[in-house]
Amino acid sequence: MFGFPSTTAEIEALPRSIGWRLSRAAAFIGGGLLLAPAVGVVPPHAPWVVAALGIGGFLGIRKWRERFTILSFLGSCPKCGAALAIKRGTPLKKVITVPCPGCNHDSTLTSDLSRESSAPREDSG
Repeated sequence: MFGFPSTTAEIEALPRSIGWRLSRAAAFIGGGLLLAPAVGVVPPHAPWVVAALGIGGFLGIRKWRERFTILSFLGSCPKCGAALAIKRGTPLKKVITVPCPGCNHDSTLTSDLSRESSAPREDSG
């Protein structure tokens, strides 16, 4: 959080293999491709087809980029010291905004994803 010293946080994350990422991405993209003709018969035709293809592609790309999945998170707000929470199953990204339930300010969780570790230690600042 800007103006406050950084605090440390502990994250337990599940590394995702290329096979897992590929199968999930293919399932979402394939689902969008299969759904497009089915929803294309409902007027107005084009928006439904574009929506099915767009949503399937978006979710497929999102799953392909998910290198780690958060299993647990333990951290505190740099401003008020309240416990911060991240929902289990959230994809771990380089930067995640974490809202504080105590002071209603957002902290930024930054992580170094270049380290391939099953339980990386991350900083919250």
